[in-house]
Amino acid sequence: MALVFDVKVVALVIGTVIAQAIGAFWYAPLLFGNKWIKEMKFSKEEVKKMENMSMAKPMFFNLLANLVLVYSIGVILASLGMTNAGLFPGLLLWVGLIATSMLNSVLWEGRSFSMYLINIGHYLVVILAICFTYAMV
Repeated sequence: MALVFDVKVVALVIGTVIAQAIGAFWYAPLLFGNKWIKEMKFSKEEVKKMENMSMAKPMFFNLLANLVLVYSIGVILASLGMTNAGLFPGLLLWVGLIATSMLNSVLWEGRSFSMYLINIGHYLVVILAICFTYAMV
């Protein structure tokens, strides 16, 4: 229970905002959004429907998911005494948890390797940014 208090609250807030912003830019048309839509095989009608729907609910739950991600990484870093360790713990977390487990989407779900690279690339940048935030705050 003591781990609850070991997380740097300022880093938690900043990291959550940064994670949310990275996702918004990563999946925007300017970066990988159009490629992601193509790889998801959405029809033009589905894309039009998504463009017209409210983003408030998905963005809210994505914000909560990012909060949990940032908090969890903070607890892991704090429990290992690595809060100020920089990017290396993030790289290990990404390789060991994200890159490996998301490979199943290619192996068993039939997702393209391009989709895999888009998604794991997103999490690499997010996790490294979170670890950097914890190290700097």
